[in-house]
Amino acid sequence: MKGDQPPVASVAGPPGESPIVAMRRRFNLGRAPFARAVGVSLPAVWGAEKGTTGNPVALLRALEHLGYDSARLLEGYRQWRREVVAQAGNRLKVQIQAANAADLVAAEKLELRNSA
Repeated sequence: MKGDQPPVASVAGPPGESPIVAMRRRFNLGRAPFARAVGVSLPAVWGAEKGTTGNPVALLRALEHLGYDSARLLEGYRQWRREVVAQAGNRLKVQIQAANAADLVAAEKLELRNSA
């Protein structure tokens, strides 16, 4: 089965999609049927698909046990997750800057009121 798998690049789905989602969809399975077939919990699949886990060990071990080359999947997952984490960090940075700017404006308004 390992020799029949696509290269890592083709495991990835549309930009921003987890390679685990792309792989599951390639097998035409929903999350719950996929979790049952692989032998892991639904939360394990969900966490891996959303990137809330850095290394989805249970899922990767189960896939490896079934003959899937999980090392290639892990490589794509780690790259995808780095991008997801960087994007989330950038969004948070923008939100913090906006909050700081709003706090500064509020402080200036308060100072003007107190000096009047």
